[in-house]
Amino acid sequence: MWWLDEYRSSRARSNYAENACCAPAGGSCSSCRSRSLCCMFVSLERSGAVTLVRIDRPPANAINLELLDELLAALEGLAADVPPALVIAGRDGFFSAGVDLKAVPGYGRDEHRRMVSGINRLVLATHAMSCPVIAAVTGHAIAGGLVLALCADLRIASLEGRYGLTEVKVGVPYPQAAIGIVRAELATHAARSLFVRGPSSRFPGSGHVVGRDLSELARV
Repeated sequence: MWWLDEYRSSRARSNYAENACCAPAGGSCSSCRSRSLCCMFVSLERSGAVTLVRIDRPPANAINLELLDELLAALEGLAADVPPALVIAGRDGFFSAGVDLKAVPGYGRDEHRRMVSGINRLVLATHAMSCPVIAAVTGHAIAGGLVLALCADLRIASLEGRYGLTEVKVGVPYPQAAIGIVRAELATHAARSLFVRGPSSRFPGSGHVVGRDLSELARV
């Protein structure tokens, strides 16, 4: 896939820190010093061979620039120091509602470019991870939240969630890499249904398991 090749080339040209920390400039935290990552909205925990990236930005894990920067720090750091296995989990009731539609209208041109570029980097870093990636879809996964879940090798989805690609409905353009992920992971008819009909209570595509209780998986 050309977009994965492009990402791998850009990674080869970049020098990411082996152990990323997203604490404020000049600061650190005990979790980061112990090879875990501690942020306001994203936590990184290691338990044996499994690394857990947990997203927790109440109420819906909507992605603004701050959350996006933290996710990039976590996932690009892990791409440089690949764990044996990776789990990405949301908060109770929400995996992610996608882009924060309250914050984005207030962004300027440069911030919009950062948002699009960051989403491209996020989905490609996750999809290109050279270890098994499991998405613990702990609730609703909408728009960019569903795209992030589709980047995983296996999705374990809550029965309580709704899943959809709502960008067309709300007039938000798709970043190029997100379109590539949707095309790679969903059959054409499944993607078209999500675009046109709106969110569904049934997780789309294949490569997923449906289960009511994800608490054990989310705790690693």
